[in-house]
Amino acid sequence: MTYKELKGELFQTKKAFVIYKKGFAYLFSKFFFAKKILKVNRGMDKEITSTEFSTHILTPHKHMVMACWALVSFYKTHTIIGQLYIHNDGSLQDRDKKILKELFSRAIIVEPEEAAHSLYKLDEYPELQKIYNENKNLWMIKKLFDPFLISYAKYRLIIDTDIIWFKDPEEIKQAVEKASNDSLMTHTTHARGYIKFKDGQTLDDETAAYNSGIVFYDEKNFNLKKLSDYFKKVDMHDKDKMHWWFMEQAGYASCLDNLKKLPLEKYHVKNGVNDTTVARHYTGPRRVLFYIEGVEKIKKVCI
Repeated sequence: MTYKELKGELFQTKKAFVIYKKGFAYLFSKFFFAKKILKVNRGMDKEITSTEFSTHILTPHKHMVMACWALVSFYKTHTIIGQLYIHNDGSLQDRDKKILKELFSRAIIVEPEEAAHSLYKLDEYPELQKIYNENKNLWMIKKLFDPFLISYAKYRLIIDTDIIWFKDPEEIKQAVEKASNDSLMTHTTHARGYIKFKDGQTLDDETAAYNSGIVFYDEKNFNLKKLSDYFKKVDMHDKDKMHWWFMEQAGYASCLDNLKKLPLEKYHVKNGVNDTTVARHYTGPRRVLFYIEGVEKIKKVCI
């Protein structure tokens, strides 16, 4: 553990004790119980039910435990199952890949360089190819471009590693079953003021309200013209960390046609889990709750 990681962990532990009053539960869950998922010696996925649907999760080594819990909860709740692509951000170790294949045997692990083989999909937009080639090692570029480049399914679902699923997402299920023309995203956080354009303007509040913890789209709704226009405006030389952090979710919100927000009462960050919750996104400020709430609520049905 690096000094930076240790400092971050001490901060989260303090939050577990001081704010949530469950410090010992957090320590037990994160450093003992949650890690048991890595030693489950049986497959936890399901047979593919739709070849028109693919699911994508960008996974770093440091989020292995969360990713496994997120995917197990995904398979326990979803009834429409497409091909799962686990995108290696470049940090996954051989042991990580072995564990992932044991738990999710039908998954395809996508290595960092593989998406570049499908850059012909961007042939009409050489400026996007240039953006990709110059930044392809950055996680936000991988998360935005790689599901489009790798998959040939009609529908794509992109999910984060820090989401726990509690119910079958009817909005996504119906979009696939009824061949909906809608794109869907969560909107629990925003990038207001973070995405800066070359002309000094910032991303408008409506677009900035979308969150890319969950993104669903029909391939034809991934509008390359809009994406190109977005990157023509974005200041790629800005050094601000948050500008880059929110770049991909602003990219999705800017380029997807027929974009609608998933219901906030069902897909959220800030609210506690209740009878209406379909999925909760345990973002950095609430990461402690992934272990003391999310894992706690689903552990009996998952392992």
